[in-house]
Amino acid sequence: YRLKKIGTRLVNYAKNFTKEKGLNDLCACSFFEYKIGDFYINQGFTLLYEPGMYNSHKYHKFVIKL
Repeated sequence: YRLKKIGTRLVNYAKNFTKEKGLNDLCACSFFEYKIGDFYINQGFTLLYEPGMYNSHKYHKFVIKL
């Protein structure tokens, strides 16, 4: 489903939902093996320096201030 803007629409929905709830930060995570970190950066997220770990799989942590 890449290149069909589905991810962008989902992120925009999450941003709007977060704002409507009166929250200021939106967090996202993605496993390293998915190789889509640049997608979140292009959506305005900041990559947090310390990666996470779940069941022996590293993941990126992102945050955006709304």
